[in-house]
Amino acid sequence: GFGIIFGSFADNNSIKDCLVYNAAAENISVSGNNNSIDNCKSYSDDNQTEHSSTDYYIVLAGNNNHVTNCYAERIGNLDHVGHGIGFKEFSQNSLIENSSSENLSGGFYFRHSAVFNNTIRNCHSSNDDIGLLMRDGAHDNTFENCTIDNAYYAIAYLDSFGEDDAAINTAEANVIKNSIITNTRQAVIAYHEYNRPSAVVNNSIENCTIDNATNLFYSARANLSNSMTNSIISNVTNYTSGGTALDFNFDHSNFYNNGFSTPTGLGNLQLDPQFISSSDHHLQASSAMINAGDINYTADADDVDYDGDVRIFNGIIDMGVDEFNDMIFANGFEP
Repeated sequence: GFGIIFGSFADNNSIKDCLVYNAAAENISVSGNNNSIDNCKSYSDDNQTEHSSTDYYIVLAGNNNHVTNCYAERIGNLDHVGHGIGFKEFSQNSLIENSSSENLSGGFYFRHSAVFNNTIRNCHSSNDDIGLLMRDGAHDNTFENCTIDNAYYAIAYLDSFGEDDAAINTAEANVIKNSIITNTRQAVIAYHEYNRPSAVVNNSIENCTIDNATNLFYSARANLSNSMTNSIISNVTNYTSGGTALDFNFDHSNFYNNGFSTPTGLGNLQLDPQFISSSDHHLQASSAMINAGDINYTADADDVDYDGDVRIFNGIIDMGVDEFNDMIFANGFEP
């Protein structure tokens, strides 16, 4: 069944202040262009059969669409793992922002090779099996200024037969930036084996803060030229699980209090990042993360940190999500 559905010729429409509950196949689905979904909630708690528990909670399959202030939640351990808020099939130049997911397998997602140039911004994943899912050829998308907390896999890549068999790679050239990933139950980055062989290629993580995880990687899929830069990784027990070799580059990133040796890489550090607290990942004024990022990093005109403060302050980019600004700090605008 379907809750609210806009077909491929449904353009320039709005869905606002709606709640959809247990529609089964898709609670809210938009396939047209230039549509908006604002302040809507999507739930499922139906566990009578796998087919009655909702599959897609909010799904976009058109261009230039906008989702804001929405919420998706799978209530309980339902037969279907459920997919939260995201893009699939044919979707470009669309935005999901200020939205949240709870207890889903792909709280947010980019899916299929015709899904590119989309952005997920200022969103929150909580208690999801997968916080951010990229699969079936999705490429050149951005996930920024978000949080992923208590996920089994914070970021997962997979590919499946019958979804987009023309896709060459699992996922390519997607960017995760200015995001906080905390309390990961299994792996922060999962190159998952399911189920079509392909490679995860040239995806990057930039200015992120990763704190408290069992494994940094789960590697069971081919991977090539992926990277992390200007980031902070702390309190992670193991480097990797799974049997596939990693091709991953770290540079200008800080590793602290982890259960593994710091990876080699240009500009990597092993220092206490001096967060404000265990739950507040802003930097103290004495933090060595300030001005410790890549000296050659050039900020764009719209480049900001997790809070929306301008990068770069004082000449060199900081590591992690927070671009420390002592003028803002002194005036009390940040904790």
